[in-house]
Amino acid sequence: MRLSVLLLSASLIAPLLWADFEHNAGADREHIQNYFTQKFPTVELQDFANGVYALDPVARENWEAIEEFPPYEVPNFHLEVQFDAPAGITAISGPSGAGKTTLINVLAGLVTPDYGHIETQGRVLFSSHTGVNLKPEQRHVGYIFQDARLFPHLTVMQNLKCGRWFRHLPSDPKAIEKIITLRGIDHFTHRRPTQLSGGEKQRVAIGRALLSNPDVILADEPLSSLDPERKTDILPYFEMLRDQMHLPIVYVSHDADEVTRLATTHLQLKQGRIQSY
Repeated sequence: MRLSVLLLSASLIAPLLWADFEHNAGADREHIQNYFTQKFPTVELQDFANGVYALDPVARENWEAIEEFPPYEVPNFHLEVQFDAPAGITAISGPSGAGKTTLINVLAGLVTPDYGHIETQGRVLFSSHTGVNLKPEQRHVGYIFQDARLFPHLTVMQNLKCGRWFRHLPSDPKAIEKIITLRGIDHFTHRRPTQLSGGEKQRVAIGRALLSNPDVILADEPLSSLDPERKTDILPYFEMLRDQMHLPIVYVSHDADEVTRLATTHLQLKQGRIQSY
């Protein structure tokens, strides 16, 4: 499998559902909070520092209503990249503000570029030329975040099954059992996220991403919130992904040792452009 990316963007447009305030300091947080409070009074909002997302269980029709949000423009940022990500880990490094997270959010469909083309296995995810712009849930992408972002009201087993539910995939007990065994989480599937360590949460997040049957995996600094001991525990799981799953994995990291250990391809970004490849 291979992921092909060409992006030449003068500005980036993102839905306010996933407002990245780090790159959009002008976003009106109060407006977003008021909208959610009025629209979904039973939904708890969390983590306005890193983005807006609903914590409570929300009906599918409510998620569709989010499309009413007006878009916002990420100011003064230009992303110009072209690369192929083969099976294995394509590591993306660079200083803060280089565009690493913005890039993988573009790949995920959370941010829309002005111009470009993204495809994997001959399947077009975005094309400004033809007007194709698949929604995030249509892109067959598994996203592993810095902080796991598990549903706290669900058990580990239920969180794992969400990976398939959001893709409208049928239940597959054998696939779930395989992931549970490979990720080493068989002894705590009954627990809730609040009862897990940081490393255990990330193992569950990896399993959930895999169970969505992705064509591509995106990992945004997935080990940055872990202490050195937990990080050492999780690194072998990414090596296993790299060596056994035969998927393109786009992996953002500031850690040079991580990149050296994991990467089969390495991109260095600076101010939205590739400095070395």
